[in-house]
Amino acid sequence: MPSMPEPREAEVLYARHAYDFANTAESVGLARQAVRQTLSTWDCAEDVIETALLITSELAANAVMHALSSPIFTVLCALRQGTLTLGIADQDARLPRRVDFAADDDHGRGIFMVEALAANWGFEICPDGKMVFARLSAAIAPAKATAAALSGG
Repeated sequence: MPSMPEPREAEVLYARHAYDFANTAESVGLARQAVRQTLSTWDCAEDVIETALLITSELAANAVMHALSSPIFTVLCALRQGTLTLGIADQDARLPRRVDFAADDDHGRGIFMVEALAANWGFEICPDGKMVFARLSAAIAPAKATAAALSGG
């Protein structure tokens, strides 16, 4: 399993979760449910959760559409002081790229949406594929963050 890329500065890791899903269209909704449950448990703000769900949908859908040789994708969530990192790892070495699209195209906007929603995003090459990640600002009360870390949540 890939590791989560480190944020800009050394921050305390409060909580981390990873989930594996079959690389199918049905798994995109399951990934959203898992992320919602995790972020709710961590007591993230509803606006952060909603943005995280949009990003999860886009990145998971990209894995399903483009990582055809990958039997699974992994959703990673990591909460650090002030930062929520979401990652989708798959077993396809092809890197994400922006594509030109017309106004009436059904596809092609995913990376643009992630870029617009996230504080920053990127990708990391892993031994058996890649992970595309996005970071959001996510304030969390220190007591709640400590409780999340201690509970493994």
